[in-house]
Amino acid sequence: MVLSLLMSLFMIAGSSGCGSSSDSSSSSHPAYLTLPGDNAIAGYRVNNESGQLTVMDASPFAGGLSPAAIVVLPSQKFAYSANSGGNDISLYSVDASGALTEVMPRTAAGFAPVALAVNSSGAFLFAGNSNSISVYAIDSGSGVLTEILGSPFPTSTPSALAVSGNFLYAANPNVSAVSVYSIAGDGTISPILNSPFSAGAVPSGMTISGNFLYTANLVSNSVSGFTIDAVTGALSLMSGAPYPAASQPRSVGVSSAGTFLYAANFGSSNISGYAITPVTGVLTPLTGSPFTGGTQPLSLAADPHGNFVFVANQTAQEISAFTIATDTGKLTAISGSPFSVGHTPGAFFIP
Repeated sequence: MVLSLLMSLFMIAGSSGCGSSSDSSSSSHPAYLTLPGDNAIAGYRVNNESGQLTVMDASPFAGGLSPAAIVVLPSQKFAYSANSGGNDISLYSVDASGALTEVMPRTAAGFAPVALAVNSSGAFLFAGNSNSISVYAIDSGSGVLTEILGSPFPTSTPSALAVSGNFLYAANPNVSAVSVYSIAGDGTISPILNSPFSAGAVPSGMTISGNFLYTANLVSNSVSGFTIDAVTGALSLMSGAPYPAASQPRSVGVSSAGTFLYAANFGSSNISGYAITPVTGVLTPLTGSPFTGGTQPLSLAADPHGNFVFVANQTAQEISAFTIATDTGKLTAISGSPFSVGHTPGAFFIP
């Protein structure tokens, strides 16, 4: 039952809209949205000052079958999508405008890959499949992937992946836990002592901010918060966690300053907001939370470059965009928001 619910959320259809972009790279930065139904990736430019979205020229960019996730290397030279319908990974070259061009051939992955993560040096790509994690070495010059010896590594239905230091974290909704792996110099991953660590029921989204890790727990209507031991990678549940959210939180993100956390509530079509307590990471609900959102918000991305939050709304087929008040964390809709996508959007990612 849980697996079928999650797969219905992952396997979504989409297309693009919003018109054409003329923002220069100096006044804007790129963002990407998977379009599973169109087997493509939509590219946007985010205005640095206003947060307004405009579609890149030639977007959407052709890709693999039902892309469920996208990630961009720290160098921003290459991007990758996990194609859940094709059981493979697409490589894209990224030009100065942020436009994507797929580089063939695609790389085989496990069954139904839905999550991706890259380590901070851009040396390894991690792909979460239905019951395993594939690990690839990345050629820095060409972006080409080479699966490492021993990959894929068994795990339980990873719905989200994140890297912190030399550790990989995987949200496992089927067992309501977060698995933690140490990453060796050759990319090999090994479970750490006491992994997995219990989270709320069905952790479907996950984010890391500094030494804090948070999960969006779809079934228990909550957000779990953990502190990360920088030496061992182990997780310790924060005081008061899990924290109540609205209905079916699906995705979480932290503001660029690390002061606020937001959860997209799929079931109640709104956004829960929390203040992050310095040092401890404990969450406190914001005044006015939950904030109005689009219908069935599926994925949320907090902009790492500014005080903006973007939410892809499944049923409304649009992207809601908000500015974050730096003192209160209040969300205010950006002029022009929501931005029409035209069909059901997928995962939103801002490099």
